[in-house]
Amino acid sequence: MMNRHRFEPARLLLGLLMAVAALTYVMDALGQWQVPTWLLLPMLPVALMMAAFTAWATFLVRRRLKRRAVEEPPAGPAGPNAHPPESMPVDELRQGYGRSGDDRSGQSGGL
Repeated sequence: MMNRHRFEPARLLLGLLMAVAALTYVMDALGQWQVPTWLLLPMLPVALMMAAFTAWATFLVRRRLKRRAVEEPPAGPAGPNAHPPESMPVDELRQGYGRSGDDRSGQSGGL
């Protein structure tokens, strides 16, 4: 099973740009496309710079989101019906189920 990892948009962009560059080189070598040399040479550095800018932007966005998550406390239940984390309404129901099972313990019934 594959481990989950976070999405890296810079890697996706770089992979797509490298695939386009490879396709361009192959089509030019086969004579299908006539691409000028001045356009073929800077394809790799431009792709690397675009991926670097994308990685930098992703880093800044993730850092800002992390700071915002630390600064803002999580929104909890509010109002007169708010329960502290130790006692939830479900706990009251579970206690009730336990008592109703004790009442039936003395009864015998069969199917």
